[in-house]
Amino acid sequence: MNLEKLQKHLLNNPDDLDAWDELYSISKNQWSKKFINSLPVEAFALEKSREFPHHDLDGKLDIPHLKNSIENLKKCDLSETDKEQVFNHLNEHLQELSNV
Repeated sequence: MNLEKLQKHLLNNPDDLDAWDELYSISKNQWSKKFINSLPVEAFALEKSREFPHHDLDGKLDIPHLKNSIENLKKCDLSETDKEQVFNHLNEHLQELSNV
């Protein structure tokens, strides 16, 4: 659920504790497992295994999660091919940000 839908949902369902938890997670840049699972496959740098999420539900780049994905890449156990693919994808975003 994107932020706008979540806010509307909470207006009509103020007792929905799961929705409040999700709103809190989003507002603190800490995505819940439920939120991550709701992301489209394009939100991940490694689409086939849905790893390294760094785009929100609307497809916008999420800078804190981009940074987190870069840090996690250093610690992960992936094949060299997958590491290179993820690195190249994340690095493209860094290059875009440096050109802004």
